[in-house]
Amino acid sequence: MRGTVCAAMAAALGYLLSASAMPAVADSHIAAFVWNDGGGRVLAYRIRAMKLRQEGTRLEFHGACASACTLYLALPSRQLCITRNVSFRFHAPYGASESGNAVAAAYMMKLYPPWVKSWLLENGGLSPQIQIMNYSYARQYMKTCG
Repeated sequence: MRGTVCAAMAAALGYLLSASAMPAVADSHIAAFVWNDGGGRVLAYRIRAMKLRQEGTRLEFHGACASACTLYLALPSRQLCITRNVSFRFHAPYGASESGNAVAAAYMMKLYPPWVKSWLLENGGLSPQIQIMNYSYARQYMKTCG
């Protein structure tokens, strides 16, 4: 089952890359915004993040970014900024089978930048408990918008 889920995720991501490949724009003036995003399906957020990366779109975080929304943190740091009221809320994926949830959690951990992985491991990892990273920690690794 685990191999099937990984293969399906890889196939979907490969299709996205081949179907819409375009050069990345290093310093785009286009901006997207996260305003109190509660998350959703891991694969859907990963696809959105890959599209933002390909387009070079700058992403500004305002308010809470929870669950699968945190996959946006895998974007290059030059594309990201945060506001003072930001928080990132992490928890283990759920909604699939036990093995599917484990695959999704491992996939998420693989994508996060090292500073997020370290913080998560210091705070209990991706577990059923929600772990909240606030602005004061994130600003050490991310620029403030504006």
